[in-house]
Amino acid sequence: MNNVETLAWAPYIVLNGGKQYAERGWQSPEGQPAPMRFKGRRLLSISGDVNRPGVYEVPVGISFGELIDNVKYCGGMLRDKPLKAIAPSGPSSGLMPALIPVAIPAADKYEEWLARAVKGLRTDEEKAAISGFAARFLPPGATTLDIRHLPLDLSFFRNINGLLRLPAEAMLGAGITVFAEGADILNLAVNFTRFFRNESCGKCVPCRIGSQKLYQIGVELLARRAAGVLTREEVFGASKDDPACVKADVKLLGDVLQPTSICGLGYVAPIPLGSALAYFGPDIIKPISDPL
Repeated sequence: MNNVETLAWAPYIVLNGGKQYAERGWQSPEGQPAPMRFKGRRLLSISGDVNRPGVYEVPVGISFGELIDNVKYCGGMLRDKPLKAIAPSGPSSGLMPALIPVAIPAADKYEEWLARAVKGLRTDEEKAAISGFAARFLPPGATTLDIRHLPLDLSFFRNINGLLRLPAEAMLGAGITVFAEGADILNLAVNFTRFFRNESCGKCVPCRIGSQKLYQIGVELLARRAAGVLTREEVFGASKDDPACVKADVKLLGDVLQPTSICGLGYVAPIPLGSALAYFGPDIIKPISDPL
């Protein structure tokens, strides 16, 4: 073990036992149709457009909404602006929208969908967490999911990708950044991409060349958007599977970088632009009109 937070919890667990530590996680109130239970506590650093940014010790499994809105933690959005996006693991996770697009089956296919989604999960606790979450926040026919409802738990985030088949991979870290309405999503995504380009050690060709190409694509998008000549067709294609568009280029780069890069930096480098293209189409085409 070399993680500071893990080492910090070790004395508590030695003195009080693992069971007591585990019981300090978040549990759904009694009476819920499918109970949810998470184990332990975490230190989460949250920054951005919230009233009280900082590092908070929280029960594992509380929601984004609890962390953002509760007066014990961040105390709400800065200047009461609506939430636009969250980077749940800093630049590595890219950007997730306040309302995540989902496609939940209708009632006649719902139980079959849920059974298939939890079938491959490793433990009964993970199955219970996903089932309980679906019962509360993913009713039959749902088309959006409020990001405020997502529990802050690593295993849950890993499983939510398979459950919802998200267009951009969701991941959770200890550093969370919140963005209010008015944030320039494309500019943020390019800034994140520049960070990974600069941090690439250059040892492996996919990351060295790919991260630079991703940044170049982002810079060109910003320039063409600023000039007012960026079109939806060149970014997203004339059809869903059009290979001659920016979105297809970014996906292709990700398909190469993620399995071939030597370290994790190459895996996450395509995620900022990929998530921006997946979730924030209007922000890519048109500049923001309400800057922070």
